[in-house]
Amino acid sequence: MKVSSRLSRLRGTCHHAALALCLWLVGRELPGGFLLSTVYFLWLFRFLRQWRWPVVILLILYELARFVHNPGTLHTLDAVTVIHVEAHRHRFLGKTDTARVLVHVDDQTPPLRAGDLVRIEGVVIGPHPKTMPGEFDYARYLYARNIAAVVAADRVELLGSAWSVYRVREWMAARIATYSPSSRTYLATFILADRSEFDPTFSEGVGRLGIAHLFAVSGLHVATLALCIDKGLGAMRIRKGVCDAVLGITMGLYILMTLFAASVVRAGMMAILLMGNRRLKLGLTPVDVVAILFCALLVIRPYYYVESGFVLTFAVSASLLLGQPFFNTNSRIMLGLRVSTLAFFTSLPIVSGFQYGFNPWTPLLNIPFIAYTTLILLPITYLVFLMPLLEPLHHVVVLGFEILVDRAHTAFPAWIRLWIEPGWPRLIYAVLLVMVLSMWHHHRRKQIRLLFLFFLLVCHLRPWLSFDQNIWFFHVHGDSALIRDRFNRCNILIDTGSADNQQRLVRALHALHVTHLDYVFISHMHEDHYGAFEQVAAVFNISTVISNQNSHVVSEQWFTCGNVQLYLHALEYPHGGENDRSLVMRVRIGNDLVLFTGDIEAAREATILVHDLRANILKVPHHGSQTSSSSRLIEAVQPEVAINSAHRNTRFEHPHPTVIARYEAFDIPVYRTDQHGTIHFRYGRGERRIMTKQSP
Repeated sequence: MKVSSRLSRLRGTCHHAALALCLWLVGRELPGGFLLSTVYFLWLFRFLRQWRWPVVILLILYELARFVHNPGTLHTLDAVTVIHVEAHRHRFLGKTDTARVLVHVDDQTPPLRAGDLVRIEGVVIGPHPKTMPGEFDYARYLYARNIAAVVAADRVELLGSAWSVYRVREWMAARIATYSPSSRTYLATFILADRSEFDPTFSEGVGRLGIAHLFAVSGLHVATLALCIDKGLGAMRIRKGVCDAVLGITMGLYILMTLFAASVVRAGMMAILLMGNRRLKLGLTPVDVVAILFCALLVIRPYYYVESGFVLTFAVSASLLLGQPFFNTNSRIMLGLRVSTLAFFTSLPIVSGFQYGFNPWTPLLNIPFIAYTTLILLPITYLVFLMPLLEPLHHVVVLGFEILVDRAHTAFPAWIRLWIEPGWPRLIYAVLLVMVLSMWHHHRRKQIRLLFLFFLLVCHLRPWLSFDQNIWFFHVHGDSALIRDRFNRCNILIDTGSADNQQRLVRALHALHVTHLDYVFISHMHEDHYGAFEQVAAVFNISTVISNQNSHVVSEQWFTCGNVQLYLHALEYPHGGENDRSLVMRVRIGNDLVLFTGDIEAAREATILVHDLRANILKVPHHGSQTSSSSRLIEAVQPEVAINSAHRNTRFEHPHPTVIARYEAFDIPVYRTDQHGTIHFRYGRGERRIMTKQSP
């Protein structure tokens, strides 16, 4: 009886500690979230006093871990030890005596290995905070991983070498590289958690089917590997204790080989802890083990929750373990469908942050794909790594999988736009999902489910529920601005900036709930103004495209888009330079007139003065170049605010100090995207508000 009582107390402590830590993080990260945390702790101290001190001790340990977490300061690059090399990305992770650094190299850099000691000549290029809506917060991610700086290396000199445990991963990568391309891709994915060799088109296809999780090494893959090891050793009649030892060592190596990926750490450590729980007869349940592991990992790495993989793996694991009432069915097919459905809804807020939508057929499609992966693809992949003679069989299995993906993509192309924003929307979603599960058999279950579906509908209709007009000046290489009318009645994109591999502009438009573009204006045909057009056109429906080559169809007249009015000034003189042929346009939004000037220079500024150019907001011509922003132009416009669009890493060193000084001489504040990040003007209730992504 005493043992049972202690076990019950331990379980309660685990559960309340994990819940308290979750709410503590909500209070830290969410504006106003401390109110929710305060309510919970008042309830805990008033009604659950037996667990209050364990919870308080855990939170003290967590705060101490945050306090001592320090990526360090980079002082010198004279002696950098290579930790891990990512050859396909031309970079490596290294450490000095004082800090860890991420070093980007070029093709001329000699091959490096883990354990090498190098001297680096280069410049520090980051990390920088996020400056665009929907942009991944890379600076915070690096801080969470104890990386102090990002360095662009001009020269790397090898000083010496020593053995490193990460060379085991390099050996495995070298072995995988000897296989054919089709096998190599799946071997690298399932063994090293490296998906870099997948064809982008194929990756997009599995993403739109909602089965991309099959290629992110997680509990499914770890469980399959553990089962293969257990059955293989069992067939050899090896004692259970030896099997457990081999499994524990394999899990530890697997965690190391995947570079401590959050999902692998959770699944691998959980397998080890459950094995220890069974051998020591502790009587803990899987829910207890998940709670203990969650708290322990956050105390060890207090910013682990910054990684979406950490949040995703624990959220899905906890929901599957706690959603037992939902799985009460005698049909295996129905059970599989319910498991898939719950995992889908649990991961939806995070996945929608990457894809900004979902395929409604995903819960159904997951059943055959998970079965094929678990029963055929994964075991054969592990076997072919050990026995290369099986590679022809692996080719057939891979081909069958890819044919299945292609057929499913053709048969189930449905796509619903959705983005559940970080913060309160995601918290409300989580609370409603928990209520749906906990009240599955409650007499009010229908009302709760309808409330949950209504919330999803509101998130889907978010673009049509905006009561404000907005302008965003994006922090891109070049120029790009979005004008948006209330209730999604009009979306106007002026220039797109340069193309980039991260598709930052596309992600920003998704994050701002853009569903279509009524107009896209390309001011002139320079890459830093139209470069990302193809990326945008591939994702969004565009009604009308206007550039300086067809602007005559709308020039010299006011025309409307929703409640936004536009006036395009005709070219006054046949200027020869492309910059001076830029579109010049006035936009009336709210109570403001905004003048967009492209990259016009002194010659065009002189001829355009024949027009009425008065405006409240001026987009500074040519990124603040010395060749533009004459005093005569500024006097003619008489702006209240000026916006200078330039990237912080521009080689042209825009804006020029003399240009900024000229605006300051007219007492005109200048907002700069290279210093402020994306600049947002919001018009509502007759007022204009200016918001920026960061402080200068």
